[in-house]
Amino acid sequence: MAYEDGGGDPQPLFQALGQPITTKPDVMRHPEKHGYLVVFGTGKYLGVTDFSDTSLNTIYGIWDYGDDTDNSEYLGFFNRGSTTNKLSNQPGTVTLLAQEIVPSPDTDPNFPFFWTVTVNNEDLKLRILTNNSPDWETVDDEAGQLPNPAVHAGWYFDLPLTAERVVTDVMIRDAKAIVISFTPEDEPCSIGGDSIVHEMDAASGGRLLAAQFDIDADAAIDSEDLIDIGEASKVAPTGIQKTGRLHVPAILGMGSTEMKYFSSSEGTIKRVREKPPRLGVRHWRELE
Repeated sequence: MAYEDGGGDPQPLFQALGQPITTKPDVMRHPEKHGYLVVFGTGKYLGVTDFSDTSLNTIYGIWDYGDDTDNSEYLGFFNRGSTTNKLSNQPGTVTLLAQEIVPSPDTDPNFPFFWTVTVNNEDLKLRILTNNSPDWETVDDEAGQLPNPAVHAGWYFDLPLTAERVVTDVMIRDAKAIVISFTPEDEPCSIGGDSIVHEMDAASGGRLLAAQFDIDADAAIDSEDLIDIGEASKVAPTGIQKTGRLHVPAILGMGSTEMKYFSSSEGTIKRVREKPPRLGVRHWRELE
């Protein structure tokens, strides 16, 4: 969605400086406030030079809080290194909430980005994110609302692997963002590389509160699919790694679970069993 700077010049809602956006975002209504959350990832995989590109890429959830009568309420560009205005068209206290990797103690100290679980003699590499909570406090303006000072206008997660990027369209289902990141091999003729299928809270970018993946491969998704991260804490994994470049999945409902089928650059189909979305009537209102 585009806005104007007050002088009639169109301005983008948000700019990720130096980070290309080459895939389609998805949008949902804000869970608490007026407006929408726009979820997308950055990255490019279109030409030979992209194979060796090691630039930082990011998954974003951006709050479009603007109203129809004030075209100056765009966020501007994001400068995470700034000590004043991290969002160029916002007060210095308004920023984006950061989510980060929960590092694994079981891997090489120089590569702490995965938790490894062995199931049926196969090592599963899992990614676990923090679950920091956004502050959506607002103040009223003449036509709607504005982020209150010292609060968030969205969230972001910096992809930690060298050359990791998002080159597949994002999908939101049941307020969960399905985001596939891809780390290619640096050989142009290779079909290799790895993908990570993320299921994250679309409102915060953090990990989900309940298990989403069938980690132990028992065709049920329950507390046995949580990962012990120490200090008596068992949490839901946010991502699961698969080989090859994966594309937007086809989804088959299977009662209490669903299967996502991903075509892969390896010429195979990758499967991930997950928790299905909640469907049906959730509330109603009696009309007089």
